[in-house]
Amino acid sequence: MFIAVEIQIPIDIENRRSRPIKFPSISINEVNNAGKLAIVFVNTMDKLEIELRERKLLARSGTKEFSHQNFFGTNPLSVRLARNGMIALQASIELARE
Repeated sequence: MFIAVEIQIPIDIENRRSRPIKFPSISINEVNNAGKLAIVFVNTMDKLEIELRERKLLARSGTKEFSHQNFFGTNPLSVRLARNGMIALQASIELARE
């Protein structure tokens, strides 16, 4: 069973074109330095997490943080993807600061 859906394109679509994006020139050294800083940042977060666990400061049952942890769990793939995502995000932030 198919349902037909009418799609309308806004009349002023031609006027919505934005200016071209100008990318700054970034050297490979700047990218490498941002990556190194990002890894240091994530390693610091890892140390903080270990310290919180040692102090038994964990998310309480019933909170959204607890639910989030239970949903994603500690699956090695999920942890690796999250870590790599944090490194990429932090590297982008470092590059934007320069």
